[in-house]
Amino acid sequence: MTTETKTEVIIMLNNGFTCTQAFLKRFQGEIECIVPAVPHGILFTTEQLCGEEFWSSLSDWDRTLAGSCMIHLVEHGRVPFDYVPRPGRNPYPLQFQIKASYKPTR
Repeated sequence: MTTETKTEVIIMLNNGFTCTQAFLKRFQGEIECIVPAVPHGILFTTEQLCGEEFWSSLSDWDRTLAGSCMIHLVEHGRVPFDYVPRPGRNPYPLQFQIKASYKPTR
């Protein structure tokens, strides 16, 4: 009898949180689907970029994790967004805008 070992890859995010590679890929896929429809010059939160259906499927913790994943993807150049902290003492939730240089390929 053989037993299967399942390996799960854990990603260290910028703020010390961790997530599974599967969660990060799933989240990135959601963001990449919306990119061609995002207008230039408009600020969006992670929730707005994810869309209501995906966002409502997440637990409170996963929503926090999604925000951290968005920062991670932006900082590593894996999605064509810049983040824009809100004015004031607490910059969260961060807002994002599509990079000025982004041109849709579709």
